[in-house]
Amino acid sequence: MIDKANRCFVRVRDHFTHLEALGRAKNLYGQASGTKKCLEMIRASGTEIPQEMIDVFAEQEKIYEAEATKLGVGPLSDSDLTLSPLGLPSRFVEDRFRGSFDPYGSNAIERVREEHKKANEKAAKEKEILRVKFEELEGKLKSAGAARKELTRENTRLEQATANLE
Repeated sequence: MIDKANRCFVRVRDHFTHLEALGRAKNLYGQASGTKKCLEMIRASGTEIPQEMIDVFAEQEKIYEAEATKLGVGPLSDSDLTLSPLGLPSRFVEDRFRGSFDPYGSNAIERVREEHKKANEKAAKEKEILRVKFEELEGKLKSAGAARKELTRENTRLEQATANLE
């Protein structure tokens, strides 16, 4: 019984160790991906950023995505949570706690991709709003510039008319 319990504890401990490694890989993937997208947006706004710097983060993004995919953690089996050799429910593991466990260990790279996709869509919407506001501001500046030129011409014409009258 003790050996079985020890094996179960080792498997549960290994499961959580793998989950921790997966969490680190997902964090690093998110950081590399976010930094790359941030640099691309800064570059798109006109600031000069070397392509090599963006490529470094793109490469890191690929590495960490592959690592996270490789570290895919499967569900924790019920036998690992059962200490009874007959497979009877354990009095130490309550079903209400078992329901809170993610059986797949939060290893869904797709979820990360969906979050990034939503963030990209939100950024695209914000970028479009800023573009429209910029165009409106640019139009106002052009009309103000044209009004200033017209005022200058009118002032020059009045000065010439005054000079001719004298």
